[in-house]
Amino acid sequence: NIAIAGAGVAGGYLANLLEQKGISPDVYDGMDHDTRCRCRSCGWGAPKGIGPYLADIGLELNDYLLEHMTAMNFDGLVAKTPLCTFDKPGLIRDITKGIRLKRQNLEPDETDGYDIVVDATGIARALLPPCRSDLTLPTVQHRVAVESFDGGPLPAGVYGNQIPGLGYLWVFPLGMNQYHIGVGGIGNVRHKILLERFYQDLSGRFSCTTLCSCHGVVRVASPFYST
Repeated sequence: NIAIAGAGVAGGYLANLLEQKGISPDVYDGMDHDTRCRCRSCGWGAPKGIGPYLADIGLELNDYLLEHMTAMNFDGLVAKTPLCTFDKPGLIRDITKGIRLKRQNLEPDETDGYDIVVDATGIARALLPPCRSDLTLPTVQHRVAVESFDGGPLPAGVYGNQIPGLGYLWVFPLGMNQYHIGVGGIGNVRHKILLERFYQDLSGRFSCTTLCSCHGVVRVASPFYST
C-alpha cells in the first residue's frame, strides 16, 4: 500500500513504474501554483538523455521537445551542451493519465495507513523535514515572445555576471520565438529591475514582450545533509 505526495514529473513517473509492476499507488497533489501553466515554471531544461526513461513508461521525448540547446553562452563562453527544453505542462498532463490521482495534499496524520510513503514534492518537502544544508534562490520567471530585428536568434545562456552577489540570469528557448527568461539570486538582488535591464540591453536587436510571469524558488546545489 503506497502513497506518493506530489504529482509532478517525479511523482507521476514513479507512479507509472509502479503501475507496470501491478501496484496502484495513491498519488496526492493539491498544490495550486497559481500560474497560467499550472506548473512551478513553464520552461524546463533537461538532458536529451531522458529519452530512454520516458520510453520506459511509453512516452516519446520528441512529442514534448520544444528546442535543442546545442550551444549555450556562459558569461561569454559558448559551449556545446546536451540540453533541450520540453513542454513540462504537457508532460505532466500525460504522465498522470491513468494513475489514481487525488487532488488534495497528503497530510502527515494521514500517512499511517500506508506501508510506504514517498515525498515527491521536490523543494517543497511537504512531508520531509527541511534540509540542514540547502542552497536555493528566489526567482522571477517570464515567458517572453522575442522578435529579432536582424533575423538572428537570441542564444540560450546562463549569465552570472548580470547578478550582484550570488545568482544568475538564464535564457532558455521554447520554440516559436518564445523564451523562458528568469533571474534567481539572494542578497541585494532586485529581480524585476535586473530583467528589465536585460531586456533594455537587448532592445537594439530584439523586441521582447512578456507573456506571463511567476515567482518561484530553484535549488542550485544538492543538499549535503538531506535531513
